[in-house]
Amino acid sequence: MNKFQKLKLVRGHILNWHLWLSDYFKLTNSSVYYLKNGLIFKTCKGAHNTFFHVWVRDCYKTKESIKPKDIVIDIGSNVGFFSILASNLCMEGKIHSIEACPSNFKKLKGNIKINNIKNIIPFNFAMGSSSKIRELHISKENEGGHGFYKNDSPGRIIKVKGKTLNDFIKENKIEKIDFIKVDCEGAEYEIFESLDNDNFEKIRLLAMEIHQIEGKNPLKLMDLLKRKGFFVEILEQQTNKTILIIAKKFLPPKHLNS
Repeated sequence: MNKFQKLKLVRGHILNWHLWLSDYFKLTNSSVYYLKNGLIFKTCKGAHNTFFHVWVRDCYKTKESIKPKDIVIDIGSNVGFFSILASNLCMEGKIHSIEACPSNFKKLKGNIKINNIKNIIPFNFAMGSSSKIRELHISKENEGGHGFYKNDSPGRIIKVKGKTLNDFIKENKIEKIDFIKVDCEGAEYEIFESLDNDNFEKIRLLAMEIHQIEGKNPLKLMDLLKRKGFFVEILEQQTNKTILIIAKKFLPPKHLNS
């Protein structure tokens, strides 16, 4: 899809679409998008791409997957594009929104507040295999590209709090996870490789970007999900970059049988 086709679609969502276009051409570092449905987003550098894929393309199949009473976990929330979309679909449910970068987290909280959203709980830490302090590599060109691994436009390295998904589920007394979205720049491997079987049982559906990381194999991660009872569908594959998947349980998880 070329930039003119993208812009045509974006204009159906954003009132001040010219700011999205400015972001697309890297003329601004951040903007405020005013959506036609009344929502407002304070953005960050590189956010035009995330908005397009989450809101315009619905790349995670959010609109067809999330139900009114669902419990959702968003790992790698950025400024809240996915979390806020999900919040409008599960008004009687809850979204646990997790963002590692302090500056993105500040905008995430601001977007939750300015849109008067009550069913999103934001958390500022990096999900991984350890609940210790971790190093986060900051991307100079894409503020949605920060992660544990060196990126294409490396900048400074900051220290952030880490947490495992096991600890997070226990601390927040989460009994079921209807939808979990994961976009965390390579940390997905250690998150799920360290996840207990009992917590895998709680997950009904997950949508995830699997990144090509040295020493890691996306196929092995997909095989892990299959062994845990998921049917894995590849939605999109970018050569040598990312694989976007959605994984559904073959059988209803335990919480649906109770």
